[in-house]
Amino acid sequence: MIHGRNDDRPYAIVAIFPGHKPKIIGRRRNRSDAEDMVRFLQRRIPNGTFYVMFDPMPEDEGG
Repeated sequence: MIHGRNDDRPYAIVAIFPGHKPKIIGRRRNRSDAEDMVRFLQRRIPNGTFYVMFDPMPEDEGG
C-alpha cells in the first residue's frame, strides 16, 4: 500500500461554508479520530458545518 493514498484513510472530513460547495478538508484512518476532528473544527469555526463521510475509493482512481 502506498503511503498517503486515500484507501488507508477512508474517513473523510467534509466542510460546508455558506455560499461554497462541500469540500473534503481532511482524512483519518478511523471514524473516532474523524469525529474528534469534527468536534474540534466546530468549536474553532462556528459558522462552518463539518461532518464525517466514509469514502474508501481514492480520488485519483474514480469510479
